[in-house]
Amino acid sequence: MTPTRIVELVSAPLGLSSHVTCEAWGGGDVNQVFRVTDGEREFAVKWTGNDHFSGIDKTAVFALQKQVAQTDLAPEPVWLSNDQSLWVEAWQQNQHASFEPLAVASGADDHSISTKQILLLASALASIHQQNVIAPELDLPARWQHYIKLAALPDDHEWVKRVTEFTENGLARVGADDKPVLCHNDLSLPHIVETTTPVIVDWEYAAMGNRYFDVASCGQINQLGQAQKLALYQAYALYSGLEQQAVIEHCLQQEAVVALTASLWYAALPE
Repeated sequence: MTPTRIVELVSAPLGLSSHVTCEAWGGGDVNQVFRVTDGEREFAVKWTGNDHFSGIDKTAVFALQKQVAQTDLAPEPVWLSNDQSLWVEAWQQNQHASFEPLAVASGADDHSISTKQILLLASALASIHQQNVIAPELDLPARWQHYIKLAALPDDHEWVKRVTEFTENGLARVGADDKPVLCHNDLSLPHIVETTTPVIVDWEYAAMGNRYFDVASCGQINQLGQAQKLALYQAYALYSGLEQQAVIEHCLQQEAVVALTASLWYAALPE
């Protein structure tokens, strides 16, 4: 996909003028992001034409993000094409954060980059999980089966056996003593736009779900070491007002679930 083609596709639905400009702005394994500017209006346009495997209902995600945007935690979604291959939302300026995360332990106030980033992630996770939205719940077993089918894994494959194990022992579900919360499920540091308050982008995998899966996913996505993961879990417990040891235990349990999900995702990813 090219900037010229993006302008052709979004000009009519966005009512763009002849002075519009568009530039490529990176992307991921299955998408490209473009920055579209038309006078004082700026949009982030995401093209996901290569996403034939995720199984995500972008219409549901669009409605979810609309709700989150009302609290300024997410950009306002503007338009979604009928084939769901083009997503447009308000552009977010990337500025330095003016808020300082809470220090959570002795030595945590040394303001080293890694410590501040961990605290930023923990604070963002807590903010996400406190959102009051109406959205579908993530069905991990169904998502796993979707990936298994696309990857054509045999029944005796180790990952398929683990899917059965985690489905039967309940690790794939929200615990009986907890309730589903809004989860981002893909919270990498670049997805936090640092403004006067954090604004979070890339909500494609968001859904109601298990908070501990979301926290453990954050550790895995950001490639944290085990000590850093524990610091993330501790900080999250403090920001969320939850008992620290219980949070750590639940997150450690979910690490295996997260690892399995990531393995299946990459196995299903088109070459």
